[in-house]
Amino acid sequence: MLIAVDGTYGAEAPLLAARLRLAFGAAVQPFVAPTEAPDPGLAAVLELCPLVVVAPSAPTPWLTELGVRHVIVDAVGEAVAIVGGALDLAAAPAPSKKPLRVSPLDAGSLAEGLRGLGEAWGVEMANGTGIAGVKVELVASFRCDGYAQAADFAHAVAVLAEAQNHHPTLIHDWRTVTVRVATGEAGQRLTERDLRFAAAVDRLAAGTGA
Repeated sequence: MLIAVDGTYGAEAPLLAARLRLAFGAAVQPFVAPTEAPDPGLAAVLELCPLVVVAPSAPTPWLTELGVRHVIVDAVGEAVAIVGGALDLAAAPAPSKKPLRVSPLDAGSLAEGLRGLGEAWGVEMANGTGIAGVKVELVASFRCDGYAQAADFAHAVAVLAEAQNHHPTLIHDWRTVTVRVATGEAGQRLTERDLRFAAAVDRLAAGTGA
């Protein structure tokens, strides 16, 4: 579970983030609220958060337009306004709009899912701990402008992984970040969770130019 906290709290932001971690036991990801709609990469992460916490001074109409559930909180942690639901993370719905199957996809469903992903994605098989000692992964490599940009993209994918509770293998090699993902609960096979994760990585890549 991931909570995004607006960085415009300034010096109070770390204290507020610590309070939220103690209260909800959730990972906290800081961000700075833009004055207008955010780039696709930030929007993709925020849309996956069960809750976004923003300062009273932060411009938030675009959060409402995105349909992101958010709470406006003052510097000492008092809720000023809640938009999109009660402040109760224990009862918060999962980010996905429908339950995702963790059973392996059949060939037809996998082929259909791949058609909805970017051209970078492919399917690879390797020796592993999966069914019959074989794992099947979705794999894509994204080339960035430089080493630091690739590191930033890898970090964004890691934040996305925490938000979805679905953790890929990430390989950062100079300008290139390779993402390999499969579902352990399905015997290292591909499921709807992997397709959803890959689609979200595509949105991050579009937002960062990777």
